[in-house]
Amino acid sequence: MTLDCLSGTWKLNAEKSKYIGVPAMKEAIVTVTPDSESDGWRWETNGISGEGLPMRFSFVYKRDDEDITMRGYPYADTIVLQNGKSKIGAGTFKRAGRVVGDAQRTISPDGRTMTVSIDIALAGDKKASFTAVYEKQPV
Repeated sequence: MTLDCLSGTWKLNAEKSKYIGVPAMKEAIVTVTPDSESDGWRWETNGISGEGLPMRFSFVYKRDDEDITMRGYPYADTIVLQNGKSKIGAGTFKRAGRVVGDAQRTISPDGRTMTVSIDIALAGDKKASFTAVYEKQPV
């Protein structure tokens, strides 16, 4: 796969997204760009949290099955991705070295929709599950 199916700007469709155990994000823009220092890509999310606060988190994917530091993500500090360059990918979230959740990312066959589903443990033995649906924005 080329990076083309993942690269670009993706806007959250809040109406099609579903959140359980955490407040629904009010808005979000995900930008995926090639990483200039590797054969991977950079993910950056900017938006407004369910609490109405600005949010921003990012990470740089270089290769599968490696710990990747996440900056600004409220539920985990590390992610390990599998099939990072595929239309269908998976991830494992860690916090302080311990596995706390998983994720699946699917890009539709027409390349216009990206669905990210996450199950994650929160502080205090609480759990959250959410599916965020993003629509690719024209260049």
